Amino acid sequence: MKTTTLLILLSSVLGGLFYNVIDDFIANKAQFLPIVLVVFLDAIFATLSHLKSGDFKTSKSLIFVGKIASFGAALYVIIKVEEGYDYVDWLSEAIMVPILMGQILSMFKHWYSLGLISGPLLENLLNNVDRHKTGLVDQTTEEENNELQN
Repeated sequence: MKTTTLLILLSSVLGGLFYNVIDDFIANKAQFLPIVLVVFLDAIFATLSHLKSGDFKTSKSLIFVGKIASFGAALYVIIKVEEGYDYVDWLSEAIMVPILMGQILSMFKHWYSLGLISGPLLENLLNNVDRHKTGLVDQTTEEENNELQN
């Protein structure tokens, strides 16, 4: 009997929490939908890029689910903080814009590897963004980097 009561109580509490979370997602869909859209599009183009290059892995292609969940959870917490404090209305933009820009740069990288876009400005951008990785674009020499900076 005690187990049944505890289970009913636990499911009621979790149901109430999930109801509030889903209600907040619906109320703030203008902020959540861009994150889902950008991450999903990046995942599609990343999958196509990896299929083209021959190094496709299912585990890497499903990373977008974790990204959507973690970015969504971060945005949810930020929105709750903004609701509690009037003077931090800028917080969601300040935290989410760099995340979205990183995803958009990742999309550009995958578009470049698929041959959908090209150009010297994009090549320079990709060389400077992913210096720690083996790049899609030939790495420029130190002299060329100095020339570009001047």
